[in-house]
Amino acid sequence: DRFPTVIYFEPTARDALKYMTFTSAGIHTAGLNAYNEAGIFLTSHIVPTTEMSSRGVPVFMTANQVIRRAKNFDMAIEIFKDFRPPSGWAYLLASTKENRVATVEISNQDVVVRETEKQHYHIQTNHYLTPEMRGRHLFLNSSVTEDNDGRYIRIQQRLQQAYSRLDVVEAISILGDQVDPYVDEVRGLGNTVGVHTTMTSLVLDPANDRVFVATGEGPVSHNDYVEIPLSG
Repeated sequence: DRFPTVIYFEPTARDALKYMTFTSAGIHTAGLNAYNEAGIFLTSHIVPTTEMSSRGVPVFMTANQVIRRAKNFDMAIEIFKDFRPPSGWAYLLASTKENRVATVEISNQDVVVRETEKQHYHIQTNHYLTPEMRGRHLFLNSSVTEDNDGRYIRIQQRLQQAYSRLDVVEAISILGDQVDPYVDEVRGLGNTVGVHTTMTSLVLDPANDRVFVATGEGPVSHNDYVEIPLSG
């Protein structure tokens, strides 16, 4: 997409929070990637699943309600559990003020939460990871599975290497990483974190009330990042 876009929302409804979304021009929803004034952050990952239906609430509508209304981590989880989308999704959910992070794994039939408590990092790519949902993942082909697992492995490698020194610059480097962990080589196409289809890339720095958002056309993770203030 040619126009990465950040939108600030200031709802007039009494129970609605201020929030911001990281999206593209023409997609005016906060259901993809968003942050609100209570410190709730979410980002979406589509997951192929066997539990699909022609009925359900579009997940972007549910996520939009989460970011408008959720004042804490548990409230965000409860809103996700109130609705079922037609297809599979995994939402990374973080509460920066409560120091809690999880993935909300969703299908048309169930919602399962994978919360990180003891580890120093939390990783999510486009697959289910909980024992309850793993078997509901729809196998498309081996290359898709290798890509999901490969990106997870490489992010884990980079985070472990950056332990105790992870900062904004290092995080941006990880998002643009081109090493395929299966061959341990830099690749233009392969099982890499940075890919040519990456349209949105950002680094949240809530301790300093700022976020760094990548600009330009895909792969945006290789472009310049712009610092802007967080909502609230």
